[in-house]
Amino acid sequence: MQHLWDRNKDNSHICLFLCGSIYSLMHRIFEGSHEPLFGRATQHIFLKPFTTVTLKQILSENHPGESRNVRYEIEDNFLRFWFRFFYKYVRYIEAGALGKLQEIIIRDYPTFNGRALEEYFKCKFRESGEFTALGGYWNRKGEDEIDLIALDEIEKKAVVAEIKRNRQNIKMDVLMQKGIAIQKELKGYSVEYRGLDMEDM
Repeated sequence: MQHLWDRNKDNSHICLFLCGSIYSLMHRIFEGSHEPLFGRATQHIFLKPFTTVTLKQILSENHPGESRNVRYEIEDNFLRFWFRFFYKYVRYIEAGALGKLQEIIIRDYPTFNGRALEEYFKCKFRESGEFTALGGYWNRKGEDEIDLIALDEIEKKAVVAEIKRNRQNIKMDVLMQKGIAIQKELKGYSVEYRGLDMEDM
């Protein structure tokens, strides 16, 4: 592989980018005199932290109705996974504790996957074209969270939904209790409460 690259790179019309998030590892791969890629990097690009303007572009503002409680979420599932498991536990990677990281991923993946399922149903409701506003709800303490609120502001209809991977974890009585907190915002709406799981995909 090294020989083929050295012999053909000038005529291959290939621009190869290699990137990594661990500086010490990238430095060793390309600058270590005993490494196979030593001396083969033609350019180094050092990325700086995102500016606030860029962050606003990659983060989506999620606020139902006229709520002043605002959360910013990363929409891309790949980036969400990277920040949730690799960026957060980068010290495990640097320490070579990959087995420990694997345990964390296996332990926490169901929760992470649950958020992805919420995004799936938001996308499904959006693509239906039946609703004019989509979002979730939580109070100022971050409690009483409702996974999905879909509004048809023309017909004055609302869907309030609890989303879980397994149907047995959906508690409709708890969802309806949470719905009391948004009665003022949904005044005049016909409200339907739903439980959504992977069987509804």
